[in-house]
Amino acid sequence: MRKAILAALIMMWAATAKAQENPHELGQRDPALLLGQALVAEAGWVFHDDHLAIPWVLSRRATLPAFRRAARPEVAAIIQYVSALKCADPQRQCDSDRRRRMRSITWQMLETRAPKIAEIARNWFAGRRHPDPCPAAWHWGSGIARPQRVVSCGRTTNTFLR
Repeated sequence: MRKAILAALIMMWAATAKAQENPHELGQRDPALLLGQALVAEAGWVFHDDHLAIPWVLSRRATLPAFRRAARPEVAAIIQYVSALKCADPQRQCDSDRRRRMRSITWQMLETRAPKIAEIARNWFAGRRHPDPCPAAWHWGSGIARPQRVVSCGRTTNTFLR
């Protein structure tokens, strides 16, 4: 019995370690999964309007000078704007257990727990993009924002800003 439990724990640890690959490498190999991880990290597992708005905000941010020279501007924007992915760099010293868990999300986890989020991420990088729910938004974050910059993006948990 103990051997079986130990074997299961080792397998889970190995799967998590494997799935927790460098965001830059994942972004080149599977940018849709990177987006899926970002959507869950920023807006949770339960689908709502944030999951529709965030890819569009990231797409707009990818046009900024800091990102547009990258080989994949949208991937660069995802990594630099989503703290769970940005903090994978050991020099940043901002990592946490939660951030590591977000980076360990796999397609199987997404498709099982959040199939709509998985669909949005897959479709986004396949060129099948949903309508933009808030074309004026360039940022998202917590509720601490100047009211004149807030943009309505539907029923969201994050605050979206100009």
